[in-house]
Amino acid sequence: MVEAYARLVAHQKDRANRLLAEALTRSRSEQSAASFRWLVTGFRRLLAVALAEGIEPEYARALIAEFAISAESPDIDHWPWPVRIRTLETLPPKAPASQRKGAKAKRK
Repeated sequence: MVEAYARLVAHQKDRANRLLAEALTRSRSEQSAASFRWLVTGFRRLLAVALAEGIEPEYARALIAEFAISAESPDIDHWPWPVRIRTLETLPPKAPASQRKGAKAKRK
């Protein structure tokens, strides 16, 4: 599928059409349409690796912006988040009302 697209972009329409037909025929016969999900997932993961490893980071960020690619996880530190909120510490869970200071006892 990727090679078909590359040939299409290179204006090699006949070769692109043959490759596309092969990919779709194979996918249908093997019932493997889900394998095309890698086009989104794989691209997203590879761009995250590029950012983390410093491989063309400016271009990787430009691609993320141009194609509005969302991060696979909020834990990706190098991702160009539009807004990212970080806290210094996690807040403790709130105690039940009956255990809080100054809580009034229930009347029976």
